[in-house]
Amino acid sequence: YGLSLNAGQLLLYDSNHAQVARSISNPPSFSLSHEVTTTGDYYIRLFTDKGYVNNSRYKIRAKYQLAPTSTPTVVPTLVPCSTHTPIATLSATPTLTNTPTVSPTQTPTPAPTVSLCTSVDGAAVPPPFPEIFPQAGDAVLYRFRDETRPEEQAIRSRFVAGESCRHTGSYGIQLVYTMTQPSHFGGWGVLWDYADHKHFDAAQFADFEFWVKGTKGNEKFQVAISDTDKKVWEVPVVLTTTSWSRVRLPLANFTQINMRSIAFVQFVFHQSDDSNSIYIDDMAFITSRAKASVGFNFENSTQGWSTSEGDYKLATLGITDQLKYSGNSSLLLNTEFRYDSSNVNSVYHHTEAKVQLSNTTPDGKNAPGPYDLTGKRVSCYVYFPSNLASSGNPQIYARLYVQDVLYHNQYAEGAQVIDITPSNTEHWIQLSMDVSNSLDLDTTQVNTLGIRIELQPMSSFMFTGPIYIDHCTL
Repeated sequence: YGLSLNAGQLLLYDSNHAQVARSISNPPSFSLSHEVTTTGDYYIRLFTDKGYVNNSRYKIRAKYQLAPTSTPTVVPTLVPCSTHTPIATLSATPTLTNTPTVSPTQTPTPAPTVSLCTSVDGAAVPPPFPEIFPQAGDAVLYRFRDETRPEEQAIRSRFVAGESCRHTGSYGIQLVYTMTQPSHFGGWGVLWDYADHKHFDAAQFADFEFWVKGTKGNEKFQVAISDTDKKVWEVPVVLTTTSWSRVRLPLANFTQINMRSIAFVQFVFHQSDDSNSIYIDDMAFITSRAKASVGFNFENSTQGWSTSEGDYKLATLGITDQLKYSGNSSLLLNTEFRYDSSNVNSVYHHTEAKVQLSNTTPDGKNAPGPYDLTGKRVSCYVYFPSNLASSGNPQIYARLYVQDVLYHNQYAEGAQVIDITPSNTEHWIQLSMDVSNSLDLDTTQVNTLGIRIELQPMSSFMFTGPIYIDHCTL
């Protein structure tokens, strides 16, 4: 039918939208097999060198057979999450690195009410995973294991809700695994291969952080990071607690990995890890102050930020501890949008929050601006409420901009312009911008950093309420 396939894969997903199996590349026909260990809906996609194929003329045939009764899958018994005094212990010597430094922060979490974990459909609105790992974007979730001996091992994952089964927010992830023999391995991961940019750029970050909780203590696993050059590095973690503990892994421990081009992050279970279950939440790549100080974290003040429209409409700034991306507080922007047919440039069509760098000294700088930001990336984290998104086509968008001392502007473009859709609300998202040479902007004399939120032309959308800003970096 006019489509020549040079390479491709069949991808099998479960009801949580996690990838559970994939075929090898062998066009023009593809096949895969997978042992189904949980009930629920499964779906198959054909991904080729031409993209995803959705033509009804292509046939995908599936069949199933009952597993032999002599080798049933061992599934650990799930019990209510219990609470104990947190004492997180991480292995100090990764198997593949020489002198790693794994430095968890042992921060006790107030004892929650013990409750059973409730499974959550991956299609829930808002979806669970953006809350757990906001930076993952459109990455694919998947599970893997040694397919040469599938009957002896199992790995399951599910989104869960319940006071005891997530660290913050509404959801956590439960991983249940059976690895009883020395040669067994398997795990769960986040894959950027099929994302828009095919990788995740972590060059600006110093650590990978997550919160984890064991169900009986002494759980062991590896955190693996791979780059697009297929290099993989693992760092081991050992837990001696059944309460939530924060694990912070310096990215410097993942030697030889190109942090500008990460292909996946995995939680890997190896030999003798037996049958067990862990909970994971609040995953993030973070910037340590020891490596690069945050420019604006709004801990005690607005740090000189202001609005452009405050004299003409509702547009006020303050700080709040209600929601924050990092630290103890964030910048609170209260504003309004509505269509004004009498003036296409009406202040009701947009809101700006900005800082004049010559009037303040950002964290990590020795003096006020202007600054030379040539070739640098600026970023801010923003939290949009759900009522800022429309159910149909996006009605409003957000982007960063910079301005030089002569008031010449440069705005983020392309993929760095964020449409405010339901999937981009009720969790922190990162706005970023690469400052580049242009005909007007003097990138050596940047004096303003700002966020501009704007209605689409002729939009009749209306909004009044809060928007949260945090963790802005230069």
